[in-house]
Amino acid sequence: AVLARILTATDYGLLGMVMTLTAFFYVFSDMGLSWATVQKRDLTRGQVDNLFWINAAAGATLWSACLLVGPLLNQFYARPELARVAVVLGAGFLLSSLTVQPLALLQRQIRLRAVSVIQMTAQAGGAAVGVSMALSGFGYWALVGQSLSVQAILLLLLFGHTGYRPGSPKAGQGTMKMVTFGGYLAAYGIVTYFARNLDNVLIGRVWGAEQLGYYSRAYFLMTLPMTLAAGSLVSVMVPSLSALNHDRERMAQAYRKAVSAICSLGFPLVAGLAVTAPEAVRLVYGPKWAPVVPIFLWLCIAGLSQPVYATGSWLLLACGRTRDLLLCGLAVMIVLASGFAAGVKWGPIGVAFSY
Repeated sequence: AVLARILTATDYGLLGMVMTLTAFFYVFSDMGLSWATVQKRDLTRGQVDNLFWINAAAGATLWSACLLVGPLLNQFYARPELARVAVVLGAGFLLSSLTVQPLALLQRQIRLRAVSVIQMTAQAGGAAVGVSMALSGFGYWALVGQSLSVQAILLLLLFGHTGYRPGSPKAGQGTMKMVTFGGYLAAYGIVTYFARNLDNVLIGRVWGAEQLGYYSRAYFLMTLPMTLAAGSLVSVMVPSLSALNHDRERMAQAYRKAVSAICSLGFPLVAGLAVTAPEAVRLVYGPKWAPVVPIFLWLCIAGLSQPVYATGSWLLLACGRTRDLLLCGLAVMIVLASGFAAGVKWGPIGVAFSY
């Protein structure tokens, strides 16, 4: 809310152009191996160490990929500053990859208080850096600084709290089954990326940075109820459902209770935001963001399904059925891609209508 009053729609749009690339790369930085650690019933220290180094290698590779692909962003969007942003933002891949296993260990142990405090502290620190840079006139670099600061603080806090220190990688630890589990999950992440980011790519390419900035802020508001209603439950529901995998009736009962709670909170939030859309946008972003309102109203209709849709992956993850999760993701991608391609001719509002 503070940054939106200092920065412009173009600043957010420029970052959105780079994020269409980095969001795709982030799929590979995790490799699905965090949930492999959370879901596995009998986990050894050697397996965790091996997965840590796999994640670290993936993060370093993706940072290098940002260096190589950055010039292509310049050409695609005709904005010369994007390559520099991609290289600096790419450092977040290495930082993020190093946090995967320490965070997964806390989630596996369902130490939610520790996870929440660490994540909130990192977010608060990143916000302070972002606002400070914005007030100092750094423009879109404030958003980059915010993102990197969150990852750096998160890394320091996780290693400090868990006391985890990775050992050297070892063969014969049974890591391949976990990598296969994570591989299907990573493939699902790729499919989800295309389903969730094609709208940004099309708007940025056809309509430019400013219109993409308006759309990205509307999309963020649409996902807010889902984040508030379901986001905090992911870290507890997947390990809990995994523990109940041997008793399907208790597993189903726990899932139904969670969905009921999510709907009780999520649906009124979406409806309330839709009814008060002009006031909500003005309150959160300020009066200069009025073009967000009609985009946001259409997205609110889609937002009604988000709190329930987000929980579907819990069951498949808990049961180890990542292949089925991938097939579901492919079906969703086909539908969304068709809608976005048809709606982009009418700008961000047409894409929101299609969504």
